[in-house]
Amino acid sequence: MIPIASSDCDVTTTFIEDWIAHLHDGGAESPSLVRFFDGPDDAIAFMSGTPSPKKRQKSTHEDLADPDATPRMPPGLTAHGFAHSSADDTSNDTISTSDAASVSNASSRRTGSISPKKRETALRLAVERPLHRDNIANFAEPTQLMVDLASLGSGPLIPVTVKDCMKRDSGWAHPPQDSWFRHSPDNTPGADSYEDELYVYRRLKTVRNNTMRCKARMEHEAGWNDGVHAPLLEIALANESGITYRNITACRVLSPFRESDPFLTDAKVDYAVFLDPIEADCTLAASVRAYCEPNPRERVVCHVQLPDNAPTPAVIPIETKSANADGVLGPVQLATWTRAQFRLLASFPSATALPIIPVIFVHGANWRVDFAQQTHHNQIMWEGFSMGSSDDLYGCYKIIAFLRRLLRWSREDYSSWVEQALRIPDSQT
Repeated sequence: MIPIASSDCDVTTTFIEDWIAHLHDGGAESPSLVRFFDGPDDAIAFMSGTPSPKKRQKSTHEDLADPDATPRMPPGLTAHGFAHSSADDTSNDTISTSDAASVSNASSRRTGSISPKKRETALRLAVERPLHRDNIANFAEPTQLMVDLASLGSGPLIPVTVKDCMKRDSGWAHPPQDSWFRHSPDNTPGADSYEDELYVYRRLKTVRNNTMRCKARMEHEAGWNDGVHAPLLEIALANESGITYRNITACRVLSPFRESDPFLTDAKVDYAVFLDPIEADCTLAASVRAYCEPNPRERVVCHVQLPDNAPTPAVIPIETKSANADGVLGPVQLATWTRAQFRLLASFPSATALPIIPVIFVHGANWRVDFAQQTHHNQIMWEGFSMGSSDDLYGCYKIIAFLRRLLRWSREDYSSWVEQALRIPDSQT
């Protein structure tokens, strides 16, 4: 045993007395904190069972958040107690009332993120137009767009002018097949078209290499978006007018079009294709101006809060996930996002039967196009077609071919529907 000098005892006693004085000075009201001690030993025993006022207590096992637990509504709110507010929703995290605004965030803080399964269940049990999923093969009367996309499955998609380059770059393990290449009508492409085709080929080769790199590095979603997905969208939209795409990861749905269910309130996607009617002589641009100008705060043509509040109607949502992410959440986000899109379209003054909207889900290298349809009783998500995979060059060309057909539908069919739906009837003028 190590002997303790009297000076050590004096130091200990002084420390304990100072600690007790600190508790009294802090205004402690608990009887256990103002008790008198018979001596230093009694005080030390009390200190060992009393937490320091400057330290946080450790969380018990019961305090830990369950990431799959059901979020609870704050007192006084019902599951459908959300009010609609103005479409000019510029606040960062507002729904429509001050209490309802904290539902999603408070639930996440208490219980962790909501599981994809519970989001899907909420969609299927929705009071208004519950979700139903089906395969595109069961679609009784396919649209022309569906028929055209089905025919893109395995046709010649690559210009024959880059065949030699592709043979050289592919190596012996994955040689290109003759059936992949398409010939120009006269088989004598001009110098300009050859340079353009060679430029696209080189960019797609870079996309293919980036895909393999993302797989090897187990990249997060942001890495896939920067190196693979955004370049493919850029290539597909090159030289397109009246249509564009934007990264809308941080753009929330406007409050009048959000779901009231707290499971589904915060619907976001990564990208979307937009109509961009900026030309002065464009009839769609004139229709948008005529509809929005009388009351731009209430009359909107886009259901998400864009940073610049641009009057550009959203067409096709695109949700991306990394290769190692859960593949269930993406389709749930797309289904929720399109419900808000349908609400906006139905609010247009001359809206008739709502269009069937293509949606794109990208899981790692694999692209797929599905179709969202709203009927009188349900929302139906039709599982559609594989658009290809960016981990091989033929797959990259296939993705571009699908995207360009979808862009043509957006520019022609969807634009015409929106233009007609925005017309204000004479009875309302």
